Amino acid sequence: MFSKKKSTQLTFIAPGCHINGKMDLHGEALIGGHVEGELNSSANIEIDQQGLFDGKLQCQDVKVSGHFKGSLSCSRLVILNHGTVEGEVCCEHMEIYDGGQFIGRRVKEPQALLEHTLKKSDDKKKATEEPKLKSA
Repeated sequence: MFSKKKSTQLTFIAPGCHINGKMDLHGEALIGGHVEGELNSSANIEIDQQGLFDGKLQCQDVKVSGHFKGSLSCSRLVILNHGTVEGEVCCEHMEIYDGGQFIGRRVKEPQALLEHTLKKSDDKKKATEEPKLKSA
């Protein structure tokens, strides 16, 4: 997928498949279907043109031809000409091909992404809390 070295493990999520939950992978993955949730991988992830990822992703390198929405932490992000990345990204290297889209916020340090995510979560909680009425 990314390098000339052959990986011994590949997880393939085919178009038409929908997976929801938390996953930990030790090999590369090719996402052609719909994945919602949290995915942690010690290798590379590729989101195919029909693929959709919605959630939190942490891995080495990511290639996006499809659609990513959520929080991403990786070493290298490549958005190909049909790819869209929406959300918060923490990466050292980013490459966007002509036609690719990045809609969101990028930081270089994981701590900055974590702090922004926690602040956003606290703001959301405050907005949904009902004000307490004082009794007379």
